[in-house]
Amino acid sequence: MICSYNKYSFPVFLLKKSSQKIISSSSCLDFPFRNFVFISSCPESWGGSEELWSQTAIYLHQKNHQVKVFKTYIDHKHRKIQQLEELGIDISDIYKLGLKRIPKLIKKLQSYISLPNFFAHKSIVEVINKSNLYTCKIYKSLRIQDYLSLFFLQRSLVSIKPNLVLICQGENFDGFIYICLCKLLGLNYAILSQKASDHIWPSDEILSLLIKGYQNASYSFFVSKHNLKLTQSQLGKLRRIDLVYNLSQKR
Repeated sequence: MICSYNKYSFPVFLLKKSSQKIISSSSCLDFPFRNFVFISSCPESWGGSEELWSQTAIYLHQKNHQVKVFKTYIDHKHRKIQQLEELGIDISDIYKLGLKRIPKLIKKLQSYISLPNFFAHKSIVEVINKSNLYTCKIYKSLRIQDYLSLFFLQRSLVSIKPNLVLICQGENFDGFIYICLCKLLGLNYAILSQKASDHIWPSDEILSLLIKGYQNASYSFFVSKHNLKLTQSQLGKLRRIDLVYNLSQKR
C-alpha cells in the first residue's frame, strides 16, 4: 500500500495489485487511534469499488482504528455486507439514516418531491442546490430521501469527526453530492473512482464545482490508466493522484 500524508499527518490508504491483498507499510500505522469513514454511492448490492474500500476498511479495523461505513441501498443478505458486520464494522444505509425520527406523515409523501427549503441548515441547502445542477438531468427533482439522508449524514459526520473520508464512486462524478458535503464541512476526504465513461460526462453546470472538489481532495484514486486519462481530459490535470487495481493484472 502506498502511504501519503496531508498537512494533518494521517495516511491515505489504497490497495495495490489485488482486491484480496493489501500491500502496506506498517510504519504508516504507527500512530494513535484514528477515525475513518467510507461513503459508497454505488446503487448496486456490490460493485468493483466495494472490493477496494471494503478490504481497506477491514484492514484498518483490524489495526484497531475506528471505521464507519455509509452506503446507498445496503443488502444485508449479501455475503460481503455480512462479512463486514460479522467483523464488527459499523455499516449504515445512507437512505435509512434517521428513519425512525421521521414523522409518519413525511414517510408517506410521494418519493419525488422537490423541497428546496426543506431544511434551513445552510450547508445542507447549499449542497442540495449544487447537487440539483446535475441530479435534475437524471431525475426531474431530487427525491425526498435525498434531502433527508443528506441531513442525517451531515449530522453523523459532524458527530464522528473523521480524520479521513473515502468517497467511493461507481463513475467519476456520481459521488459529487458527498464531495460537496465533505468540502463544506471542512473534512479531509479522498476520492475513489471505479470507472469513467466516454459516453457519460459531467454536465457543464457542475464542471467547475467538480474540478474544485477533486482539487480539494487529499487524494484521488482511479482503477485504470484509461479512467485517469479520461477524467483528466474532462476536468483538467489533477493533483495528488494514483492508480489502484481491483484485479491482480494491471489495466
